[in-house]
Amino acid sequence: MGGSVRDLSLGLLPHDIDLVTTGDPEPLARSFADAIGGSFFVMSEEFKACRAVSADGRLVYDFTACRGAHIVEDLGERDFTANALAIELPIAEDRDGPCAPPAVAGKLIDPFYGAAHLSTRELVPVPDTIFNEDPLRLHLAVRLAQTGLQVLGTAPALLLFTQPLPPLRP
Repeated sequence: MGGSVRDLSLGLLPHDIDLVTTGDPEPLARSFADAIGGSFFVMSEEFKACRAVSADGRLVYDFTACRGAHIVEDLGERDFTANALAIELPIAEDRDGPCAPPAVAGKLIDPFYGAAHLSTRELVPVPDTIFNEDPLRLHLAVRLAQTGLQVLGTAPALLLFTQPLPPLRP
């Protein structure tokens, strides 16, 4: 989900893969790291976020617990519609959980039209308030604009006015 789906949609190879699970991500991330011969660590117990890193250190896999009652709620907390994309992966259990994905494996989950925005090279905030909640996401807007995406919505104005103006001199 997230930036990895965005990068793949843009024809770029992702360097990190974001995965969301309905349960505790730690056992899944730990098992995954063992399976690929990589390393594992907990990034945040509060946010239930874990990371597995490939043995060669070239790929990072971030595992998190689904935020909200459904995957759409989780995606709604993302910064841009281009990052509010997910692809269902086949799973063996918990098909009816609160973040249960659609029934078809590999189906794109795109509740905020991120794929359409990407096709027109538009970078649109999910909620405009996202920059007030986390001003560092403005840095991401600048970085993504460097890939040829046009920043839309209130983001351009926020990029100009989020820093306090220097005091006026007499």
